[in-house]
Formats: sequence, structure tokens, C-alpha cells
Amino acid sequence: MKGRKNDRGKDRWDLLPWDEVRCVVQVLTLGAEKYEDDNWKRVPNSRERYFAAAQRHITAWWSGERWDEESGMHHLAHAICCLLFAMWHDCQDARQLTAEYEAAAGTSASPTPNLPVTLAEVYPYDQQERWRRQGLR
Repeated sequence: MKGRKNDRGKDRWDLLPWDEVRCVVQVLTLGAEKYEDDNWKRVPNSRERYFAAAQRHITAWWSGERWDEESGMHHLAHAICCLLFAMWHDCQDARQLTAEYEAAAGTSASPTPNLPVTLAEVYPYDQQERWRRQGLR
């Protein structure tokens, strides 16, 4: 008899290219050694600065320069880190906006037009439930 496991609807971590993920982790490690752990969370104007940094690394790579001159690491690994940081900051902003909406007394509408009202609108695929289970929200 064959074994069975129901994985439908679960995240497919096996799809990640692990060698490339390791390159990204090496860039994160270098950054933690150069600055300090999680320094990127406290950078002023982070959205603009990490977007610009990602563009610089992508442009360098697109122009044929594979390796960052300062670190010796792949430009795209640096760009991925910058985009992850930008995404983290964007999600923090969305969480803050959602908390403000939920705290607004007796209103179910967004105080700012065209912005999401609930976590479900901000984060698809039940991400908010994952945070709750992980104790992150």
C-alpha cells in the first residue's frame, strides 16, 4: 500500500532554488556584519532608498556586471535583499494602516480612499491567519 500526504494548498518550499537563496542569505550576513543585525529595519526613508539600491544592482547586472565590486557577491542577490526589505517595510505600513482602520470607532470604511480596509484585502492567501498562528499578529 502506498503512503499518502495531503499537501494541497500548502506552501511549496521545495520550489525555491536553494543555491540562489544561499547567495541572498550571504548578502544578509555580510550586511549584518557590516552594520548590525536587522539594521535595515531602521533605515530612514527605507522605501525610496531600498528601491533605488535595488535598481542600481539590477542596472549593473543588466549592463553585464555580475558581481558587486564592494562585496564580490552577485548583484541580483543584493537586489533581492533590497526588494525583500522594501516588501517588509510595505507590509509594516499596511499592518499599521489596517490597525488604524480597525481602531476607528464604528467605521468599516477606509479613512483614506482606495486603500484596503481589512488585512484580507492587504494580504491574500490567508497571510493574516498565518501571522496569527505564528504569533506575529
